[in-house]
Amino acid sequence: MAEQRSTRRAGGTMMRWLVIGLRILVAAVFLYAGSQKVFAVAEFAAAINRYQILPLWGGALVASVLPTLEIVVAGALLLPGWWRSGALVSIALNGVFCAALLSALLRDLPIDCGCFGTTAGLWSSLGAAQLRASGLLGISLYLFLSEEREQP
Repeated sequence: MAEQRSTRRAGGTMMRWLVIGLRILVAAVFLYAGSQKVFAVAEFAAAINRYQILPLWGGALVASVLPTLEIVVAGALLLPGWWRSGALVSIALNGVFCAALLSALLRDLPIDCGCFGTTAGLWSSLGAAQLRASGLLGISLYLFLSEEREQP
């Protein structure tokens, strides 16, 4: 009986560290992405407009709001009591981004993703961005649905 409790506790500790590690990973991606775009709004708006989904004013609006939102999501993922909300917003952001990427891929648009501003390099291809965004979406969904609860 005591051995079962010890095993459950060890498994719970491993799961807790897994959740913490995944929160840090997703937060780091959002923090980096947001920080690369927050002071380059015009360039980011141009990248958004290359997707040919939103009107020009919509691209400008998203470009002016999204980098700050990404930084806020990164902070929320790291804060006790807020990380589940951060994971939920991450699900929404990555879901919309996956849809935009899929749209660009299906229309064979010759663009880069615009994810990390002008520093993206190899990771800016639409295929790589789709894999990354899908992975972040899955991780964020796992975090949101995880049984991990805050310790008092």
